[in-house]
Formats: sequence, structure tokens, C-alpha cells
Amino acid sequence: MQLVINQVTEAPQKIQEAELKVLEQTGVIAEAKKIMNSISKTTYCDVASEVDENGKKVYTNAEAREYRTVQRLELNEEYQQQEKTLSEAEYKKSQEEIGLQCIKDEYSSNRYKIRLQCASKIEKASENFLAGMQILAGLDKLISQLSNPSPGTQVTQEMPPDCPW
Repeated sequence: MQLVINQVTEAPQKIQEAELKVLEQTGVIAEAKKIMNSISKTTYCDVASEVDENGKKVYTNAEAREYRTVQRLELNEEYQQQEKTLSEAEYKKSQEEIGLQCIKDEYSSNRYKIRLQCASKIEKASENFLAGMQILAGLDKLISQLSNPSPGTQVTQEMPPDCPW
């Protein structure tokens, strides 16, 4: 039981550490998305402003610009590196969230075990108290009978035959 109590005592610190790890991955994800968004917007603007030798826009409709932007992003090493970083961070975050949930579940389970142990001890103490009260009630009755004998009964004590007095 002491092990369970120690685990419950240590759990808040473990939960805090796990939550910080999740938060750290959330920051990595946000930063990767921010960089990817910036690269994507810059690439889109480059594609949208691209003109041919006659000064006319090369990509006249939105679908063509979008398609060309995606092609260029697939070739952009920095964008691809950020995409990889994002994927890894999302995986790590998922793993950290699973670990966090396990710690929380174990904490709840251990708290429940402690409550059950306390309830069991209280129940046993209650049973012992009740038994003690019954003994006291019996002793009270016995004392009352001994101090107030019935009028027709007389307590006599016989001396054993080998008693010297």
C-alpha cells in the first residue's frame, strides 16, 4: 500500500512533466506550420506574379496557380524539411498525450485503491467499535445485576472443604 501512496504522491509531478512535453511538441508544430505557411504564401505570390516574355501572366486562373505552387513546394527543400518536422512533432505529441493519459489513469486508479483501503479500514474499525459497545452493554448489565440482586436471591459463597480460614 505504501507503494501506491508513493505513486499518488509522485503523480502530480509526472503529470506536469508529461504536459510540458506535450506543450513543447505543440510549439514545434506551430513553428513548423508558421514557416510552411510563409513559404507557401511566398511561393504562391511568386507564381501569381510570374509573367512571360510579353509581360502577360503565365498562370491566368486560380487552379493553374495552385497547381504550380504545389509543384514548387514539392521541390522546395526547406518546405519539405518543415513538413517532415511537422509530421515528426505530431507523432511525438500523440505519443506524449498517450503517456500523459496513462499517468492520469494510473493516478486515478491508485487514488481509488487508497479510498477502498480507507473504506475497508473504517468498516473494520466500525465493526470493532460495535463489538466493543456490545461488550460494554453486557458488562453494564452484569454490574447492574451484581449491585442490585433480586429480593429472593441471595448470593452465598461456599467455602471449599480444604480452605484453612
